[in-house]
Amino acid sequence: MKANVTVSKEEMDALFHHEEVSKTYFETIRPTMLKRFVLICLLLIARVFVVSYYPEYLPALTINGLALDVEAINSMIQARGAIALTVGALYIYSLHKNMYFRSMNVFFLVVFCCLIWNDVANHLSASWDTLNYVAVGLMVSRVIILVLILQNYLDVRRE
Repeated sequence: MKANVTVSKEEMDALFHHEEVSKTYFETIRPTMLKRFVLICLLLIARVFVVSYYPEYLPALTINGLALDVEAINSMIQARGAIALTVGALYIYSLHKNMYFRSMNVFFLVVFCCLIWNDVANHLSASWDTLNYVAVGLMVSRVIILVLILQNYLDVRRE
């Protein structure tokens, strides 16, 4: 018994749900998303340099009012850098392959909302007199990153 089986587009979409954005639309918005991703990476690199050279501006690097030593700060920066590189590689892979890209954007939105909340808790609730332009600049850089990721997500959702 031989049956002529044809699979409809809806069934293929259900089978290959990881390709969430149509290829034609995704190809038109991909360059813009790549530019935003590069800008996000540049902002994160700038944050790393600021924290490396001026660790006193980050209350998260102090414990009970005592600043951490240089080795502890460097190991923390390396650990966070390894996590950022891994997650960034997953993001760029999902952008390149158009696989789970909406989900990756939602994941990044949640992560950066949590990081911003952490900044608010550490900087603003710790003490107003320790708040300075560098600390505010670090918080603003995270908000800019959040907005760029939100724009990527909204571009993908416009389809």
